[in-house]
Amino acid sequence: MTSKRYDVVLIGALAQMDLILADALSQEGLRCAIVRLPGTAKPDPSTWPSPLRAFRLEDLYPYRNANWFWTFSRAASCVVSITSVLPFALQGWWAALPWLGYPPIVNVSTGSDVAELARERSRSGWVCRSLLRRAAVNYVPAYPEVVRSITALRLANFEFFRYAYWLAPCTTTRRPDGPILFFHPSHLDWGFTDVKPSRNSTKGNDRFFRAFFRAAANGANIRCVLLDRGPDRGVARELIAKCGYADRFEWLPPLGQAALCERMRDCDVVVDQFDVGGFGGIAIEAMALGKPVLIHIDPDTWPLVYDTPPPILACRTEDEIHQAILRSQDRTAMAALGRQAAGWVDDNYRSGAVAKRMACKIAVITGKGWPLPARSAANLVEPDRSADCL
Repeated sequence: MTSKRYDVVLIGALAQMDLILADALSQEGLRCAIVRLPGTAKPDPSTWPSPLRAFRLEDLYPYRNANWFWTFSRAASCVVSITSVLPFALQGWWAALPWLGYPPIVNVSTGSDVAELARERSRSGWVCRSLLRRAAVNYVPAYPEVVRSITALRLANFEFFRYAYWLAPCTTTRRPDGPILFFHPSHLDWGFTDVKPSRNSTKGNDRFFRAFFRAAANGANIRCVLLDRGPDRGVARELIAKCGYADRFEWLPPLGQAALCERMRDCDVVVDQFDVGGFGGIAIEAMALGKPVLIHIDPDTWPLVYDTPPPILACRTEDEIHQAILRSQDRTAMAALGRQAAGWVDDNYRSGAVAKRMACKIAVITGKGWPLPARSAANLVEPDRSADCL
């Protein structure tokens, strides 16, 4: 391999973030490669909500071993570590970085690594903290617990980040009658089964279930489709089996990206989380499709990332969730909220500004300067902008 064959090597495939970022950065003119660890699924274009525009799958490599990855990544201009995975991929080489030299590191946190792992009194926690301190920049989500972590670490090399998501064209369906259909794709996790002192990124789904049972008992015409995933899925099944309204629920296995989008299109309301206090991919992808989202967003941290408040069904406690479920019976109001949500996502995510700022940061810390040479338009697949979400 010739030196600096790639501008960026990305590692860490959580929620396809490596492909999403590689494609976005490639559109800005950076030459990107992806390395995927063993056990990570191979890319399957049939499961994607839309095609890649610039990244080439021939630039995706399977991880061989730490020695190979050390050589491969060291020949790039920059390494992007997603969800703090880089030290674990480098293994023993991680300790040698200060003496042997290594490209600038951009660390993209996905939440629990900074909110939970970085607080652990364990070897893994120490390694995560060493990455946070060594990185040229840490992109972190504006979650309350993340803010507490970076405060405790006195971390100065961070930026709050609007994550790049794989947004499908905004086509949706409106259910004119019948039960209000809730779609619950989030992990079933309220800290019942996976109990650790450091856990603070739970979803609080148990409050949604109790609120749903109350609304059903009050006569609300509602149903719920949920995915069988998360540490508390067994407990959730027991709750639903005993509630007296089990016939209102439908269980599905975990879904690929394209199937997830189709389920979102077919529902009335998407249910996300009530503990974390910030956005993840599910909520933004649902809003992009014009769907109202039942979610808790912390009022003190969303202004750190956005200029305008997100149009959501905001709720956190069981009573607030119950009231939101009852409000969702108004289809006209929900359709209006969905349109506002789609417009808000267009303003905040579809413009390409997120990737442009990240590409500029990489270009500056690697000495390439800005602007980068424009990528030929012939290399890009134009997105479908004919879809109408109204």
